This record gives sequence, C-alpha cells and structure tokens, in this order.
Amino acid sequence: MANEFDGFEKKAKEVFEDLYKKFDSRIRELSNQIKDNILPDTQERLRQNIFKTVFISFGIGFIIGAFIALFGLKSPSKKKR
Repeated sequence: MANEFDGFEKKAKEVFEDLYKKFDSRIRELSNQIKDNILPDTQERLRQNIFKTVFISFGIGFIIGAFIALFGLKSPSKKKR
C-alpha cells in the first residue's frame, strides 16, 4: 500500500511539474508578445494624448479618494461617539 502511494506521489509530482513548466513557458510567451506588440503602440498613444491621460489619471484618483472618504477603511467594530 505504501509503495502504491509513493508511486502515485511521484507521478503527481511529475504531472504538476510538467504543468508548471507549460504554464510558465506560455506566460513568458504571452508577456513577450505583449511587450513586442502592444506596449510600443500604447506608449505612443499616451505621448500623443498626454493631457487626456493626465486628466483620466486624476479623475480615477479622485473617484477612488471620494469612495474611500465616504465609506472609509475603518474596522466595523469601532463605534462613533
């Protein structure tokens, strides 16, 4: 019984290592595609529309700040006096 479990453990380890290697290679491949194809275009668009980019960034920051100010990040156990 112990030998069967050891064999299963080794097989499972091999399967997971193989799966990890496949995922890792696919993630690297996709990140390289993004770096080569998408990022240069995005950087150029951001440079062309710098004011729009800045206003959008400030707007998102303002919305997040307002949300935090309204709902807060305090624990629910504290009571107001």
